[in-house]
Amino acid sequence: MHNDSSLEKSVDLDQAHDFLANHVQNGPASDADIEHLTRTIDCHIMPILFSVYFVQALDKQLLNYAAVMGLTKDLHLASNDFSNLATYLFVALIIAEVPTVYILNKVPVVKWLSINAYYRKDHQGSRFLLWRSAIGLDVIIGGLLSFAFQHVHNAALASWKILFLLLGCLSIAFGLCLFVCLPDTPMHAKFLSDQQKVALLHHISVNKTGVRATTFRLRQVVDFLRDPQIWLLTIATILTTISTGVTLSYSSQLIAGFGFSPKQAALLNMPSGAVTIVAAFVIGGALNTRLPRCFIIASGNLVAIIVACLVGFAPSHKHAALLAGIYLVNITSPVLFTIYQWASANVAGHSKRTMTMALITMAFSAGSLIGPQTFRAKDKPEYRPAKIALIATQAGCAFLCCVLGAYYSWTNKRRDAKYGEETVLGDSSGSADDVKTWENLTDIERTSFRYMT
Repeated sequence: MHNDSSLEKSVDLDQAHDFLANHVQNGPASDADIEHLTRTIDCHIMPILFSVYFVQALDKQLLNYAAVMGLTKDLHLASNDFSNLATYLFVALIIAEVPTVYILNKVPVVKWLSINAYYRKDHQGSRFLLWRSAIGLDVIIGGLLSFAFQHVHNAALASWKILFLLLGCLSIAFGLCLFVCLPDTPMHAKFLSDQQKVALLHHISVNKTGVRATTFRLRQVVDFLRDPQIWLLTIATILTTISTGVTLSYSSQLIAGFGFSPKQAALLNMPSGAVTIVAAFVIGGALNTRLPRCFIIASGNLVAIIVACLVGFAPSHKHAALLAGIYLVNITSPVLFTIYQWASANVAGHSKRTMTMALITMAFSAGSLIGPQTFRAKDKPEYRPAKIALIATQAGCAFLCCVLGAYYSWTNKRRDAKYGEETVLGDSSGSADDVKTWENLTDIERTSFRYMT
C-alpha cells in the first residue's frame, strides 16, 4: 500500500484519478446507464456550446455584411483596403493565441476542450459538428440582421456600426456566461451525481487523453515540436481555412457583384448557412461510422474542389451557377471542424494538447488572413487567381490528410508489433482504476495509445 502511494506521488496524475480514488464507494461504472448519462450530458453541455459558438461566430460574419451596408463607403476604403481590414482581424487572433497557451495551463482546459472531457473519441465527432454547425445559423441570422439594419436611417450611428456594437456586447456577455455555466471539469458538474461522475470517468478513460492536469511539462514541449502529426494538421488547417476565410469576408460582396442590391445580397447569402448546416450533419453522420477521418475529410475537399471549379470557370453571366458555387463552397467549414476534432482526439498530454490547440487556432487565423489577400483589386471582377487558389488549397489539404491517415495507420501497426495489439477504443472496464491510465503522458510517450485514422 505504501509503495502504491509513493508511486502515485512520483508521477504526474490527472485530477480524475484523485476523484476516482476518493469515490470508490460509488461503485463500478457498470452500475450507471451510460446511454442515459450521455443524454443528460447532451442536454446540459451541447446547448451551452452551441449558443456560445453561435454568438462568437456571428460577430466574425459582421465584416462580410458590413461591406454591403456601407462600411467601405463610410471609411473611404479603396484598392486593397478591405482585404487588409479583413486581415487585421486575424492578426489580432494570432497575437491573442500567445498568452492563450499560458492561460490554458492555469485555467480548466475543459472551457476550451469540453467535448474531450465528456465523450469518448468515437462519440465526439458528431457532437463536435453539431455545435459547430451554429456557424451556419450565424450566416442565416446575420443575413436577416443585415437586411433589417439596412432599413435604419437618420440614426446617430451608421447601421453597420450599431450592428457591430450590439453583437460585440452580446459576444462579451455570452463569453462571461460560459465561465459560469460550463463546469470546470466533469467532477464539478452539478447536474451529475457522484455515481454518474464516476461512471463518466470510467467511460472516457479509454480516450487516454485525461481530463485536467495543471503542471506545465517542458518535455511535452519537445514532444510537441518533434511530432509530425502536429505540423501536418497545422498545414492542413491553413489550406482549408483559406477557402473559409474567403467566404467569411467576401461572399456578400461577390453576390452584390452580380448586380444585386445590398439588401438582396444580404438575403441571398443566407442559403450559404443552410449548406453549412446540412454538410455538418452529413459529415457528422459519417463520423459515426467506421470510415477513416482522412477519407471523410478528403471527400469533403473533393466536393469543395468541384465547387471551386464551378465558381472559378463558370461564365460571368451565369449567375445561378455562380451563386450555387458560392453556396456550396461552405462545405469547407464542416471539413475544417473535422480536422479540429481529429487533432483533439489524437493528441494527449495536457501541455502538448494546449499548445496544439493554440497552434491550430493560429493556423485558422493564418488561413483566414491569407484568404482575403488572394482577392486583389487588380483582379476585379473575375478574381480568377483567388478562385484558382481555392482549388489548389483544397487539393493540398486532401493530399496532406491522406498522408496523415497513412502515418497514423503506420504508427498504430508499428506499436502493435512492438508493444502488443491495442484498439483505438476498447472496453473501459478496469482501466480507469489503473494509475497509468491517468498519467499526464503524451500520445508518443503512452505506448498503449492508438490514433484515429
